Amino acid sequence: MARPRRVTGKAGEKLLTGPPSTFVDVDPSVEPIAAGVRILRVYSPEPYKTGPLSFRDFGPLRRFDHQRPGRIGPRRDRGRGILYAAYGLVCNVGERFGDEGAITKPGNRLARLAVTDELSVLDLRGPAATGAGTIPAIGGVGERHLTQAWARWWYEHPQLPKIDGLLYASAHSGRDAIALWERANGKVAEDADWDLGDEQIRDDLELAANELHLPTL
Repeated sequence: MARPRRVTGKAGEKLLTGPPSTFVDVDPSVEPIAAGVRILRVYSPEPYKTGPLSFRDFGPLRRFDHQRPGRIGPRRDRGRGILYAAYGLVCNVGERFGDEGAITKPGNRLARLAVTDELSVLDLRGPAATGAGTIPAIGGVGERHLTQAWARWWYEHPQLPKIDGLLYASAHSGRDAIALWERANGKVAEDADWDLGDEQIRDDLELAANELHLPTL
């Protein structure tokens, strides 16, 4: 039986639907990220002592967090960690600061990570998203509880036991963004780490800010 990917809301708007209540067959497109590829992540060390390679297990908080929520919301779900990254700084900055409307340098850092063992990520870009059961706009639309439910559904799906995370189009830049699950732990290594105010990355950060039309604080 056909299942809608969007439904019409009370005001006539189109709303993303959540995942099926049971596991149904999918036709996934799996994208490899080869060993040797460098990816970037922007992170905040405080208040949770986050490091360049930390996989956050407290959640769900962000778009594709796959943690199981507690009775009253986010909780520490040990064994389910998430790390958001991207291939380029524009995408990283947009994902981290786009909703806030400004780039905050103090308290934030940029890490460059090296892929040491090939990663396999579920492709949610373009028509590939339909093979996974949804639409490509899931990278930028949808209530968080729905996108998080999709993340849990894919994480637990019996057809996808070796998937390390998700590849999707960033809402703020349209570029490739990556959500890595804890399955990728040990497959990436720290390559470099800078404070966002570091002179070494000043020009690159300024270019990213200009492209995204974001002020820097």
